[in-house]
Amino acid sequence: MRSRQPTAGAIFTALLLVTGAAGSLWLSGPPTASGPVEDTVEFSTPRAMAHVEEIAQQPHPTGSAEHARVREYLVRTLQAMLLPVEHQRTTVARIFTRGGAAGPIRAARVHNLLTRIRGTDSTGAVLLASHYDSVPAAPGAADAASCVAAILEAARALREGQPLRNDVIVLLTDGEEDGLLGAAAFVEQHPWARDVRLVLNFEARGTGGPSQMFETSTGNGRIVDEWAHHIPFATGSSLGYEIYKRLPNDTDFTMFKQLNAEGLNFAFIDNVEAYHTPADAPVSLARASLQAHGTTALALVRRFGAIDLDALDARDAVFFSMPLGYAVSYSTLWVLPLAGLLLAAWVVTFVFLRRRGATSAGGTILAAIITAAIAAGAVFAGLRYQRFPVWLHDRWLGEAAVTTNAAYAFSLVCALAGAWLAIQALLRRAFAPHTLALGASFVWLLAAGAAAWWLPGASYVVFWPVVAAVIATAVLSPDTTKRARSLPATLALWVLAVPTLAIVVPTAASLFAAVGTGREGGAAIAACTILALGTLVPQVELVTEGRRWWPAVVAFLAGVGALVAGAWTAPYGPAHPRPVNMVYVLDADTATARWASSAADMHPWLEQYLTRTPARGPLSVLASARASADYWQHDAPALPLAPPEATVIDDTAAAGDRLVTLRVVSPRHGRTLSLRIPDAAVVDTWIGGVRAGGNRGGPGWEQGRWSLDYIDPPESGLVLQLRIKGRLPVTMALVDRTHGLPEVPGRELDPRPPALTTIQNGDVTVVSRTIRF
Repeated sequence: MRSRQPTAGAIFTALLLVTGAAGSLWLSGPPTASGPVEDTVEFSTPRAMAHVEEIAQQPHPTGSAEHARVREYLVRTLQAMLLPVEHQRTTVARIFTRGGAAGPIRAARVHNLLTRIRGTDSTGAVLLASHYDSVPAAPGAADAASCVAAILEAARALREGQPLRNDVIVLLTDGEEDGLLGAAAFVEQHPWARDVRLVLNFEARGTGGPSQMFETSTGNGRIVDEWAHHIPFATGSSLGYEIYKRLPNDTDFTMFKQLNAEGLNFAFIDNVEAYHTPADAPVSLARASLQAHGTTALALVRRFGAIDLDALDARDAVFFSMPLGYAVSYSTLWVLPLAGLLLAAWVVTFVFLRRRGATSAGGTILAAIITAAIAAGAVFAGLRYQRFPVWLHDRWLGEAAVTTNAAYAFSLVCALAGAWLAIQALLRRAFAPHTLALGASFVWLLAAGAAAWWLPGASYVVFWPVVAAVIATAVLSPDTTKRARSLPATLALWVLAVPTLAIVVPTAASLFAAVGTGREGGAAIAACTILALGTLVPQVELVTEGRRWWPAVVAFLAGVGALVAGAWTAPYGPAHPRPVNMVYVLDADTATARWASSAADMHPWLEQYLTRTPARGPLSVLASARASADYWQHDAPALPLAPPEATVIDDTAAAGDRLVTLRVVSPRHGRTLSLRIPDAAVVDTWIGGVRAGGNRGGPGWEQGRWSLDYIDPPESGLVLQLRIKGRLPVTMALVDRTHGLPEVPGRELDPRPPALTTIQNGDVTVVSRTIRF
């Protein structure tokens, strides 16, 4: 008769799996930050942190007085290292295409800072880069003062050490937050750009976490190998790269990929809720993350600074990091052959076990179908999971950051684990353990094959856990009772759990940090959970001892506890403020104004602007062609704010078109001037004498698609030359934006409470008008 109590071996195996999962997460974080370092050729976190505290005193967006102060500090710091500073002051205008057609233009006069450390026998230059501007709402301690500080400290250590063979260019770009404008200016206009053979770019999307290498150039095999073997703690994966290159996200590295160079892009991404908010302050920055960036930058510059940069070309690599910063890389040429070998190994294992009477073909096929159905159901549940905690908070618990709450993510994992364990206990009444294990591994073997064909960089996530699962299935004894188990087989099963725990568990955590538990994130976390459970069927068999239900009950109880923790920690409050921006919009043509907010839900503080019954819809008065989001809005007093002005300087005919030169001025010294022509096609654009799109120009803008955002326009006005198709009069909408809200005479407005915070551009005053010429 089967004992009702779980054996010590079952409990120990369960604890081993749980602690192994937790340990893999803990050991995947950045190492502890160092204290003071006396060796001047090594990276010092305290020295770098002093730079962060100086840079990130306040928000310092491009064109602000604080931005100029930060730039002066950077110049003084580089000069104190006896590094000559090169200033790149230039106008740049980027065209953003939509479906292959010309779209909005982003332009500014940027001020990049560069210095060059000459090598002894250079084969090209190593570019070490980040940006020194912030968004208007955030001091930017992580994004990107931490990156700039890491580069400054690395440059100091390089100066103190032995000279390198290759040149090193330090580039601190301007205007990254406004459209990668400084990086575009360097790539398109600076002569040093032609010398760059290797790019190392550093970013931050949160305030903590390891320095993850999440993007590379193509042909990355050699540089990935160098990364894997020559930095103190490697973190990153080709899965991250496969995902990132399919997202609309950009960093300066996007522009650097236009160079004739290889490259690696790094960022830390934990605590994303602080991203682009006032919480991105020095006090919140993880010192360990700063050190991870710095030691990575220094180690890689020294390595690439010493080798022949002409020998970097190689095929793409599959790469991934393990706990403790150990990294694995191999050529994508191996992916399909390895998938074929895995299939052969599965077939051999199946034949071996079938001959022993441990499984059957029909049972294995049925188990695979059931596993596939469970996996599909789990992914579907992950897609819709967010609705449940959202419903809880809407109905009872109040507004909350549901998708970024780790407890809610863990509750999803526990719910799926409980369901899997309960189903497996039921299935064990009809299936042998080897049948279930072979069926599950076959499903994930097919997934590994599909990934090998379509997403080779992601194949490792499935491949190596399935390899371990197939071997574990062969090791598993047909009789899993305590008496039948052998110690060597049990130890082997414990060891064979390592690939899943070391690869899949940190992958799920990284996906949560990157995308949260929204639709895509929830589905990805669910897939990782079922992958982990499906490749640990032999180990789980030791825990359940056949048909025991206690593991499923424990998983469900843990899920309930995680839900309670999420309900406690997710709601917004002073320690966890909700991001809410306010906008004041004045239409100077009609002398009408609106208060508006893009907040998802109303808040009592907003009612003083929007009342309890605000309208909801787009703000058509905004000139930007991209301003299509819905806003809560209500009438506001029309204040006497001077609108932007445009004067036609010249208007001549040009081969059936009009060549119009205008001067556009913002009397309020708006940080951003936005212009749009809704009723005509534009053939070409020159901004301050610079052609949009560079020397090649733009492909031309269809009617209604031309718009321009110019950052920090000159006080004397922006000179704009347009070639407009046809000779008919056209309308131009003009908008300027300034940071902060205006004072309303005779009305006292309550200050923003601690439970609300600004984000990205913060509160903004917008003044709009139209002209016809």
